Amino acid sequence: MPDEHLSDFSRSWCTALLDDPLLQPIPTASRTVHLSTGENSLLASTLANSSTVRAVQTFFKRPAIASSENEEIYMLFSLGPGVQGIAGTGHGAIIALMLDEAMGTLAAEMFGRSNIITASLDVRFKRRLDTPRVVLARAFLKGAEEGGGEVWKERRKLEILGKVEDGEGAVFADGRSVFVRLKSKL
Repeated sequence: MPDEHLSDFSRSWCTALLDDPLLQPIPTASRTVHLSTGENSLLASTLANSSTVRAVQTFFKRPAIASSENEEIYMLFSLGPGVQGIAGTGHGAIIALMLDEAMGTLAAEMFGRSNIITASLDVRFKRRLDTPRVVLARAFLKGAEEGGGEVWKERRKLEILGKVEDGEGAVFADGRSVFVRLKSKL
């Protein structure tokens, strides 16, 4: 697991998230390389240094009213200057990576970590992402913002929406993904 620069999350909006009783910290699975397979090496090794992805903190948000369809994932990312495309601007692939990480983490919480894959990922860029900076990637089930998502327990597909924002109202990108539960091998 990389050295995390958790002090980067001392901004007031980050502190409010860290102190939120509905947000339960969970391990960031993609920051640990599985040595036997190399799984997770992109975010846990290649992009884990003080100039790229300096720190990641993940939270599972349980709804105030018990309903598995309104659960969310919050991921704080501290981005360094090494994630730039053009000068001072985060590369679009990093934004897509953060969305995929947050949405994939929610899918793993819903379906189980070892039997899901991303079937599609659509990203819409809204505004320039200046770097270095701390951002929040959020993921939630489609329909959850309107008061309830689709029933997913018996389904093989899960549609998830996400946003990359600054925690103060600015949205850099939003996205939609479909995750598929793999069939068991016979």
